[in-house]
Amino acid sequence: MRFQFEPAPVAGKLSVEETRAAYQRHLLSKGAYKGGDWERMGHIYDENATYHDTFYGWLHGRPAITRWLYESMIGLEEWSYPVQWVAVDEGRVVAHWLNRLPGQRRDGSYFEFPGVSCLTFNDDGQVLRQVDIYDGIETLKVVFEYKLGPLGGLFRAVTDTPGPVMREITRWWLRLFAKKPAIQTGDGSAEDTDAEAS
Repeated sequence: MRFQFEPAPVAGKLSVEETRAAYQRHLLSKGAYKGGDWERMGHIYDENATYHDTFYGWLHGRPAITRWLYESMIGLEEWSYPVQWVAVDEGRVVAHWLNRLPGQRRDGSYFEFPGVSCLTFNDDGQVLRQVDIYDGIETLKVVFEYKLGPLGGLFRAVTDTPGPVMREITRWWLRLFAKKPAIQTGDGSAEDTDAEAS
């Protein structure tokens, strides 16, 4: 889904320490995923909060966000979301995390894909805005690889190939048709390198 810009809200007047504490409450509330306590999860958001997800786009207001949390988490009860690092400012947080599916590949690696959350908090430590950013195509690849079981590795190898190939074809195409820069001659005039020699 194409990302449509919406003006960013003004962050609440929280210190860095208060913002860090608000984010910790946000992390703790994620325990509601497994317990199904969606109202508890929803109440960390401001009544007029906005939330953007790569697949679902913008959600407006606590009721819509709470309903979406319930609907989008069905079937993902065994997923985990280990946080890799967090940057905290006054009223704002950027967090890098992983969406990790249950189980592991034969080589011991996890079925997972990375993402980033940008959160803005109000004066009371509730989330005014959350924007989650992750690669939707990579998400689908990982999920299908996981679901296909023994055939997952083959599926991943096949789906990973077009990206690099198309990138190199595009680069070749651009180089082939790009206008070459003019070369400055000794008398100060410019000579078009694309012009055919007479």
